[in-house]
Amino acid sequence: MFKFYYKIISLLAFGFFGLASNGLIAQYDVNSNKWFTNLQDALSEPERVFKLDLSGQGLREIPKEISLLTNLNELRIKDNLITSVGEELAENTRLESIDLSGNQLESIDFNNLSQNALNLKFLILRENSLESIDSSLNKMKFLSYLDLGGNFIEEIDDDIQLKYLKVLVLDNNNLSELPAMAINAPKLKTLNLNANQIGVFDVRVFPSLLALDLGDNPLKKYNITISKLEKLILDWVDFEHLELLPLPVTIEILSLEHCNLKSIPDFIYNMYNLKELSMMHNEIEILSSQLNQCKKLKLVWLDGNKLEELPDSSNFNFEIK
Repeated sequence: MFKFYYKIISLLAFGFFGLASNGLIAQYDVNSNKWFTNLQDALSEPERVFKLDLSGQGLREIPKEISLLTNLNELRIKDNLITSVGEELAENTRLESIDLSGNQLESIDFNNLSQNALNLKFLILRENSLESIDSSLNKMKFLSYLDLGGNFIEEIDDDIQLKYLKVLVLDNNNLSELPAMAINAPKLKTLNLNANQIGVFDVRVFPSLLALDLGDNPLKKYNITISKLEKLILDWVDFEHLELLPLPVTIEILSLEHCNLKSIPDFIYNMYNLKELSMMHNEIEILSSQLNQCKKLKLVWLDGNKLEELPDSSNFNFEIK
């Protein structure tokens, strides 16, 4: 028995020192979950800094001293005045997450972040002044989350392929069509295209997509037959002169707010997976008991319609708000 425990202790000790020799012991540091918000404080113990937040500090460029934080894992440097990304972060090869939202970037060469490509998984460039995204983004081949919302993007290179991308946020830009980058991402689960200039959406091959936001686009033609779709937002799409076509029965959450709808479309009564339906701020006058056919439906939002009063919920199998 003693020999057995001795072997276990020896193996544990060997594993411990193996981790230490490989630099993996950092995960046991008490600073692992500590956010440093002062660069000078961080530089006093550079090897023990894993999270750094320099948001809202009036910075006009990325401080070069950040390169000394060799174990840095997450960097927030949002809401500053930064206009460019050079090679300031080239030495921070353990970075997994970078948030540069709320700055003044007009363009970005992702080659300058290529040293981080093996580990970088989260990249947030929201609310800058970007107008285009070029194929240097392919350097970030392991990205799983990319937020480019709130820019002025009109063009995205067609040959961008991010095989591990799961979330793509492109809302509030100037895109006139679905970017090929979204179609070329086989693991994409969430796609936000809200508030762009997309007139045609007719793409049926989205093998993994679960959530789609097409709201506030000037749609003239669309076809949504995505096989696994669970959440769909079409708010502010004008269906007064555009027919609302049947939607996938896999959908669990459907939002049709501000769409000029005068009644609930008949096909909705056959959406047997539907759990939540929002039709706020339309012109609906009657709520049909046919909605009880949606056996999984739990909640319906109807505020801002032409109903004289909310229907008696005792006649329905779901909550009405």
